[in-house]
Amino acid sequence: MYENLKNINILYVEDDEFIREQTATLLSVVFNKIHTAIDGQDGINKFNALNDEIHVVVTDINMPKISGIDMSKNIKSNVERDIPIIAISAYSKEDHILEDIADLFTFYLRKPTQIKDLIKSIGDAFELTR
Repeated sequence: MYENLKNINILYVEDDEFIREQTATLLSVVFNKIHTAIDGQDGINKFNALNDEIHVVVTDINMPKISGIDMSKNIKSNVERDIPIIAISAYSKEDHILEDIADLFTFYLRKPTQIKDLIKSIGDAFELTR
């Protein structure tokens, strides 16, 4: 499907340890490098440290310290390049909170997310910025 998947580096931000570890393990089979963060603040710190290395950010929305929304706003406002961000959340697309931030995310996936849908979204997001 995508010839460049093994070239993609991802920052995956998820506060649930089990989901974070399981998903990162699955993604590491397909993609080059998976960096993980435990919450929005950790995501900002990791992104700032690895900025040039990260191709796609995948984040949960509801997290402690800093939400995925606020983390994404911070990342977008502090980089000069177009960084695709994929949100994964239990919120439905109809929820009022998503109406205000629809342009912030490249794609939105609803939990529980199928790994094949996440892989396709990451590949699509990467292709959009090439």
